[in-house]
Amino acid sequence: MTLMAYGLAPIVAAWAALSVVASLNPLVRIGASVGLALAVTSLAFLSARALGFAPAAYLRAELVLSLVVIGFAWFRKRRVATGPTFKWFDQLNAVIASVLLSAAVGAAAYVLVYWMRVHPHGGTDAWAMWSVRAAFLASNAPEWFVAFVNGSPIPHPDYPLLLPASVARMLAATADRSIAAAVVQVLTLVGLVATVAGSVAELRGTMFAVLAVALLLTTELVQQAAYHNADLLLGFYTILALCLFANGRSNVHGYMAGFACGCAAWTKNEGIVVAIVVPVLFVVRSMKANGRGTAADLAANSAIGLWSLLMLVFGFKLWTPQNDLVEGLLRPGFWRYWLDPVRVLFVGREMALGVLRWGAASSLVLPPAILATTTALLPKRGHRDGLATVGLLLLFTQLLVFFLVYVMTPHSVAWHVGTSWDRLVAQMWPTAVWSACTSMGVASLQKTPPE
Repeated sequence: MTLMAYGLAPIVAAWAALSVVASLNPLVRIGASVGLALAVTSLAFLSARALGFAPAAYLRAELVLSLVVIGFAWFRKRRVATGPTFKWFDQLNAVIASVLLSAAVGAAAYVLVYWMRVHPHGGTDAWAMWSVRAAFLASNAPEWFVAFVNGSPIPHPDYPLLLPASVARMLAATADRSIAAAVVQVLTLVGLVATVAGSVAELRGTMFAVLAVALLLTTELVQQAAYHNADLLLGFYTILALCLFANGRSNVHGYMAGFACGCAAWTKNEGIVVAIVVPVLFVVRSMKANGRGTAADLAANSAIGLWSLLMLVFGFKLWTPQNDLVEGLLRPGFWRYWLDPVRVLFVGREMALGVLRWGAASSLVLPPAILATTTALLPKRGHRDGLATVGLLLLFTQLLVFFLVYVMTPHSVAWHVGTSWDRLVAQMWPTAVWSACTSMGVASLQKTPPE
């Protein structure tokens, strides 16, 4: 009961706060509440630890503050109207959609419970790196910060801290590291599904939203929640940023989208690509559609939400030891790997094969997804808002960066690709599904003027 209170109170507080400042459809609002709560509480927890507060004392203060925010939002008379609604199914479509949605969610729940029982402590990276760093952060010992300095016994002490700090919060409420990590992953998965479903429903209609959920919940993606790694969380903040930019109708949405991009960078190193590329793509899209003035406003709003977290990431990188991968990529002569055609072709082949075999349902998912995303780049009659193109360009940039890193890796290239590529695909899969579903049909709603 205590764990549930500490886990849900910040999310309810975020939901209440969003009712005052931003207009979102209910599903996207759930995702935004989860993302905002995880980010803000993890940052507050780290600040409290740096100031010398014990984890238990921080949790009590956080719970009180959450209740204050909920009470303030409840008694505040002004309310921002709920975001635009979307047309629900007719009777026949309701039956089809209900069966499809129930099957997808039921299968995902079964896979999640099964793999969490098989891997109660998560995957190798979790118990060797992510969860153990959370244990240091939650420790009452004054030396809790030794996990992030030179000579640390934990691999990659420079990795960002959003996930470990979120798990550490839960560790302050329960002594079981597995339960604490599982709670964070389940919340992340719920927020991810709600965000994708709500965004697609608003942009393309409810039937496409149900299709998106069915495509999203492949076995491999759900397994990532059981492995307790940061890749699912990074995929969540990536799609949250995309959806807030795409579904936004006010300056507040720009702030929140920029903040979500910053959260991606504070989750994993790969999130820095997301933090830079996503705002640029949407600013360019806005410039083409609405002119320079609107694009400048969007750039300024997203920068306000983004810059503080980017500064935190860069400051943390300067304080912690240099990443072994970055150090290896900067070594003399690394460019000679590009002269080895066997190495370059091996990386390309393994990446392609990994995508094709990723997920138990890939044989059913990939053909329509590839067809839909490909048609997004072709000329269309009628409405075209370019959202799928934005998603595709982000995916292309991520694939290119991963390919460059793999070719130049200082480690065994076969080991590096074999142990990490599945996780990297999980980061991109929500974006791929969202892009595929938003490339179909036409917009179901007209945007309302900025608030």
